[in-house]
Amino acid sequence: MLQMRTDLMAVACGRRSADLYIENGRVLNVHSGEILSGVGVAVASGRVAYVGPSRGMIGPETQFLDAEGGILVPGYVDPHAHFDNILSPRRLAEALLPLGTTMVVNDTLAVVARFGAPGLACLRAAATSLPLHFGWTVPISGWAPELEEAGYFAGLGLTDAELDVLLADETVLGTSEFLPWRRLLAGDQRLIARLDIARRHGKCCEGHNPGARADHLQVIAAAGLTDCHEALTSAEALNRLRAGLYVVLRHGPARYDLPELASLVMKEGVDRSRLMLTPDWVPPNDLAAFGHMDHPLSAAMEAGIPPLDAYRMASLNPARYFRIEGQIGSIAPGRYADILCLNDLREPRPKWVMAQGAVVARNGVPTPDWHGLDELELPAYRPSVLHASPADFRVASAGTGDVLVPAIEIMDRTVTRRIDLHLPVKDGVVSCAGEEGRVMKMAMPHPEGGFSIGFLVGVGGCLGAMSNSLASEPYHTLVIGTSDDDMAIAYNRMIELGGGVVTVQDGRIEAQLPLPLGGFMTKASAADVGAGIDAVNQWARNNGSNLENAFLTQHFLTYVGVPFFRMTPWGIYDVRKHCFLPPILNQGSEEDAL
Repeated sequence: MLQMRTDLMAVACGRRSADLYIENGRVLNVHSGEILSGVGVAVASGRVAYVGPSRGMIGPETQFLDAEGGILVPGYVDPHAHFDNILSPRRLAEALLPLGTTMVVNDTLAVVARFGAPGLACLRAAATSLPLHFGWTVPISGWAPELEEAGYFAGLGLTDAELDVLLADETVLGTSEFLPWRRLLAGDQRLIARLDIARRHGKCCEGHNPGARADHLQVIAAAGLTDCHEALTSAEALNRLRAGLYVVLRHGPARYDLPELASLVMKEGVDRSRLMLTPDWVPPNDLAAFGHMDHPLSAAMEAGIPPLDAYRMASLNPARYFRIEGQIGSIAPGRYADILCLNDLREPRPKWVMAQGAVVARNGVPTPDWHGLDELELPAYRPSVLHASPADFRVASAGTGDVLVPAIEIMDRTVTRRIDLHLPVKDGVVSCAGEEGRVMKMAMPHPEGGFSIGFLVGVGGCLGAMSNSLASEPYHTLVIGTSDDDMAIAYNRMIELGGGVVTVQDGRIEAQLPLPLGGFMTKASAADVGAGIDAVNQWARNNGSNLENAFLTQHFLTYVGVPFFRMTPWGIYDVRKHCFLPPILNQGSEEDAL
């Protein structure tokens, strides 16, 4: 590091030639708030050495890059990403760099829940040689501690010793989004102690606090959490600022929140340096149509946020928050030369992208010279049930006539509620006959064999079956459908593929997306994976579904970290009451409380 600094100083004062000199561009200085004209950018050893009018560091070996009058801005930094599944790190880099994202801070809750510390090590190793910067956050809590305490498996985790070692690493920037925030209100000493490990290392602690009131946020901040991305209104975001939290403004496929949050940014007196932008989770099929950090940037400016503030929220602010401002986040001496060339500030999709001093994409296409081997490997996918028959998806009942069953009703992409249904019993089996366009079944492998079955409303249409090994952690295998036969075909084909997504209609396989790396990831390109997801969604629409994104909605059906009802291997779970619902609501029966 000392030699690198010495070399940069020599270039800046003209004693050594720059490796590369960017000319004919204007530079957005996010520190001073200026657009600098008549300046060049000298690059050496992958870092910025000088920004200014001098050309004294140009030597015979210096290469030139003509910005052609474009505006140079810092590479975008996503402070809250969920790219620890589906795409391998190399394929992710190929997809994100052309969009202008040069760093992602990657939540690893999903990969740790499925594979533990060894899986995380594999993922981090596969990302080390790429031009896309990877920062990592590591989980201190599982998805549902109350389930764990009651003896139910809720995913793998990290020991205190593993957490301590990981947080000592400079690429591990903090802890992953903290789901069980209500336990902090109760003074959970175990979780507070885990947070303290991160604080001792000087690392950030990401929050995840939907619905938290102002007084709750005071407790959460006192416990050591440092940010939150779950504000849905400007008032909620302001309460987070008042508690001393950084606020991540979300705008992406899961939720489009910026129209409601933009007024906070323009409120007089607000410290905008504590605000950041993120799209949150972006499935591969949305990267082409939606983009990545360039999309919330556009949405921010369309909502009236001044361009300078928007660009700071996508570069300098996250760099400051994660205490890596000396490495990334601006075009200034000593920082990595992560530089984008734009036609106009209001058009954040770049003409070309430089990462660590090399041009890695032009006009939305990655350059070929940085592509390396994709060496990611993960353990094989082996759910508790390796073969299914149609009978596995039937719900037996000793009653006659109609029975009352609880069901999950889909309200939007992520939110659900409970609805109770009267369904007939035929030949000892609860039947959806006559309700095929309204009622579906959900099935998940039980840890001890067989399937737990629940009912689902709100999908629309008459979908044969969709099987998925990538439903939200910690319960990643889910089948939904109206046909027991199709559900068995879809599930068995998914097993044959080694994991993935399969849809079936009238006995025919309609779409499939293989995920052979642990049923969790693939080395296929983002374009190919996106086409597979699009085919799944098109299958749903072709068969009458009213879901905008069937892939994404099914993914969240098992996500016990958000309200209100989720499917698990033990049946439908009430997230607020912490109890399971019985498959059939007999007269006077009680819900199975934990």
